[in-house]
Amino acid sequence: MVVSGVTGFVGGALARRLIRDGEAVIALVRPGRAEPAAAAVPGARIVEWDGRSERDLASLFALARPAVVYNAAAYGVKPGAREVWPNVRGNIDYPVALLLAAAGSPGCRFVHVGSCFEYGGGRHGRRLAEHDPALPFSVYGSAKLAATQIVRNAAADLGIDAVVARLFAVYGPGESDERLVPTLIRALRTGDSVPLTAGGQARDWLFLDDAIDALLACGDPDSGAVPGEVYNVCSANAVTVRQLGDMLARVTETSSERLGWGRLPYRPREPMWIVGDNSRFYSATGWLPRVGLEEGLRLTARSARGRVASESRAA
Repeated sequence: MVVSGVTGFVGGALARRLIRDGEAVIALVRPGRAEPAAAAVPGARIVEWDGRSERDLASLFALARPAVVYNAAAYGVKPGAREVWPNVRGNIDYPVALLLAAAGSPGCRFVHVGSCFEYGGGRHGRRLAEHDPALPFSVYGSAKLAATQIVRNAAADLGIDAVVARLFAVYGPGESDERLVPTLIRALRTGDSVPLTAGGQARDWLFLDDAIDALLACGDPDSGAVPGEVYNVCSANAVTVRQLGDMLARVTETSSERLGWGRLPYRPREPMWIVGDNSRFYSATGWLPRVGLEEGLRLTARSARGRVASESRAA
């Protein structure tokens, strides 16, 4: 198996799951990232690749003959990462070069991790389906949508079985500290007020383990996931950011009054509804989320508390 993006939240979790399942994993990382990658996914074979020349990778794939190549690498998921060229190179050039390298391995399956931000947003109360118009509101969403379209069409031309898993709001243990859920947990526990919007944005939250189960199903030729298709990987439940904060306050036994709701305006063009319809993926594979939101937040908060305690002991 080949996994890119292993120093990231989803890619690292995917690689670790594959290794626990007894799979041999080749972890692709940017030059200079071998050390953090080895720490993130012990047991993986680390290969540095600049994401540009597929020829450098094709020879490796020809020897390794991976059954599945998972592209979980992305640029633009961190707040403020809006530069145009890094988004193009990280979200379009990289997966296309990776797909072309995989073309030299007959029978290889390609799983591309897409994003709900490819849609841009939807009408309140109506779940987004794969056939709905995609009107991204950001450079990141635009680049991810372009990659989805190119991967599907190029894979068909190359004779590669490619599946796109369009992930919604994945959260869980190990998520980057600047992301919303870790930020709220930290604020609730420390009492340090964090400025927030009014929290009316409805999102579709998905626990990390459920997302990984879905990616594995996409990579399994016997799962029912059809090559060439795009599948929403989501809970299909609408929960606002404010409701999420209230739920986190309950599981951490604190008060949401500690959070600075309404101190920030909504961002320009911010979509107020990104909630998906997972029925096509369920019909194809039988996959449904197993971890409810409150349970997932409790597991995430518990993991964060353990990490903080461990860091304090080390200090």
